[in-house]
Amino acid sequence: MTTAVRAAILVLILRGSAAAAAQSPAAGYEPPSIGTTIEANVLQDLPIGDNLYALLETTQAEVIADRFNAGGLNTGGPARLSGFLGSWSQTLFRVGDLNISDPNGTGEALLFPEAMPWQRLRVETGLMPVQINTPGLAVTLEPRRPFPAWRGTIAGSGSGGSLVADAPADQPPPITRLDEYARGEAFVSGPINGALGLAAGGAWAGSRGLFRELEPLTRNTLASGFAHLTLAASANREFRAFGWLQHAERPFQEWLSFQDATARTSDTAVHVQSTWEERSSSGGRWRAFGGFTQRSRKHEFGVPSVVMERISAGPVPEVIDEAADRTTRRLAGGLRLAPSAAAGSRHAVEFGVDVDAASTNARNQFAGTVHELIDSSQARIWNYDTRSAESRRRVVTTSAYAADRISLSQTLTLDASLRTELVHGYAEGAETNVNWLTLLPAARLRCASGASSRSTKA
Repeated sequence: MTTAVRAAILVLILRGSAAAAAQSPAAGYEPPSIGTTIEANVLQDLPIGDNLYALLETTQAEVIADRFNAGGLNTGGPARLSGFLGSWSQTLFRVGDLNISDPNGTGEALLFPEAMPWQRLRVETGLMPVQINTPGLAVTLEPRRPFPAWRGTIAGSGSGGSLVADAPADQPPPITRLDEYARGEAFVSGPINGALGLAAGGAWAGSRGLFRELEPLTRNTLASGFAHLTLAASANREFRAFGWLQHAERPFQEWLSFQDATARTSDTAVHVQSTWEERSSSGGRWRAFGGFTQRSRKHEFGVPSVVMERISAGPVPEVIDEAADRTTRRLAGGLRLAPSAAAGSRHAVEFGVDVDAASTNARNQFAGTVHELIDSSQARIWNYDTRSAESRRRVVTTSAYAADRISLSQTLTLDASLRTELVHGYAEGAETNVNWLTLLPAARLRCASGASSRSTKA
């Protein structure tokens, strides 16, 4: 059986489980979307090197990635992902209800998405529910919950030496090739007392590889840890707190263009969030949540003067922009409310409010001279110093929605919703600001016959 056939069978299996999950009553008000739900046991069994980028690019037919991540490649290095025919600037990563996407439109998450911390992963590429406003790709991560009894896991893996294939001698060099890889992780979960539970873990990974068989070898490392605390105040009331800390180091993305193999990039990121959720015996429910995410990205360079070929490296300003140190933050919160339905009512109503404030502070740290070539001929000389002013940009998004699931008959269901968004963005020193007000109505009619169903959206 070929690799392509095995991958196709795996996608069908995952999509079958996703359809069942979408119909689960525990999912709340979320009409079926085009997507996949993957549980923790599947994440642990798949050979993805604990890298969710590798999972998304290999199992999701609609997802397109700009680099290879499987088998230990690109450890701790972000990838730009997008849905089919979509832009990576529209890609959305969430932990629970909270957005952890890079607000600079890079298509990456502010933290490198490993597989160990998550109870389940939800990937959506179409027919998005009203809670999610992106037309491209949405990835939702649900933290692992404590077990009813204490359990722990220690795992390790590695590769190197004769276990790694050499580059074919009679073919063009591979874009990237692994030389060695090692990873270790530990996870523990269980009850602290009758109402309080904890799930926590940590991991370290390191890899070394070659880019187009060019020396020297590049080195990547990733260290991370997480903790998820749950408190069941009563049978219908629960408080959850989740924290995630990470540090990654890797070669500067444009080190080959810089001709500087010593150029390095380091990311230090933290994410914390909490949720208070209540469910009444009559069927009503509500939850309030809030969180904070920050990533500090720094660069180090060892060569003050570089030569760049415009045809292969791209525009010099774009390459230099990658060299800026950035501190990116997201502060967000929201509320979900689903009132109890009256006996015999055909309606299931939900309301939601979200406020998200994102900011980026950037300062270019490359100080030196760039000699730009066009087809090997000298074209321009660019001089950079670190005296440029810091760039500060902010955006605040306030959104609200109302949704109603109406049972027209035993086989017909109408999902109607209205979402409104107010976006206010500004940059220090800019002459004008950005203010957008958007109304997003949607309606979806579903017709079910037995166990099968179809849906259309207007």
